[in-house]
Amino acid sequence: MAQAGRVGTEAISNDADKDMTERNPLWLRDKGNEFYKAGNYLSAINAYAEAIEIDSTMPSLFSNRAACYLHLKRYDDCVEDCTQALARLTPPIDANRASRCKAYTRRAAAWTRLRDPTQALRDYREAIKLDPGNEQLKKDAEKVAEGLEDNDIR
Repeated sequence: MAQAGRVGTEAISNDADKDMTERNPLWLRDKGNEFYKAGNYLSAINAYAEAIEIDSTMPSLFSNRAACYLHLKRYDDCVEDCTQALARLTPPIDANRASRCKAYTRRAAAWTRLRDPTQALRDYREAIKLDPGNEQLKKDAEKVAEGLEDNDIR
């Protein structure tokens, strides 16, 4: 039985129907990851949301859900979830460097699509600090910076 307020082709069952596995945020995250890989972003969002209700301290749940929102062009939701992920990725240490880089990159992409190049460039620069050898990040940041310069000229 699908929960009220949830959208998607696959639903996580209600509390009465759940076994202990389905109450495990790691299991729900993995289920969300399976949905994501299959391109079923709405069901992935539902799985991540269920996991967040159980354990809202896991940054990967917010970051993974942000990736879904980005695919669905729900850019404001993507920005919010990336911000939530980054807030949970503290202190900034090497162990969470890749996760922080993903969150900054996703949020930069969302800012770009929301036509906020200043915020996008800020996040791309943060991502580049975390992954200085990533040429694609540098290209994306350069493209956004060029857009800002073009706007300043007009």
